[in-house]
Amino acid sequence: QDPSIAPVGTLFDQSALSSEKYGAKLTYAREDTLWTGLQLAFGADYLHDKTFQELAQTDRLWVPELIYKGWAPFVQLEQKLFDDLVRLSGGLRYEKATLHVPDFTTIASANSTFVEGGSPSFNKLLKNAGLVVEPVTGLSMFASYSQGFTMPDAGLILRAVNKPGQN
Repeated sequence: QDPSIAPVGTLFDQSALSSEKYGAKLTYAREDTLWTGLQLAFGADYLHDKTFQELAQTDRLWVPELIYKGWAPFVQLEQKLFDDLVRLSGGLRYEKATLHVPDFTTIASANSTFVEGGSPSFNKLLKNAGLVVEPVTGLSMFASYSQGFTMPDAGLILRAVNKPGQN
């Protein structure tokens, strides 16, 4: 509640999240690449996400407009063995992401604190491996290892800043 808008306890606002996303996935896969049974797949993913959170009744920004851009080229190999009873796979994915945050001021409940924006970026090489065994038709067992990457909920962190000098 911002006492400059209405007396405390008399106005209850509702947050609304607005998000616009677009992206692309491009993949090329080829069977029997260097020898029989080896599949090669490679490509890239792209994501652009523009999001902000407002307090709908009073038209105040709770979380400023954040722009996330992520780019991830990848390569994946899969080898079929023993008449396709066993499949081994492995791959690499390079995640590169940037989050642009403008300068903003939090709402009254977080002390109307000015926060300096910025554009932190993250990158990481991620690995995966897998094994599928099909001892009889229709029954398959698998084991896999996969690393992942995701952006934390930056809005939750940003809207709670209540001490000056943060960026």
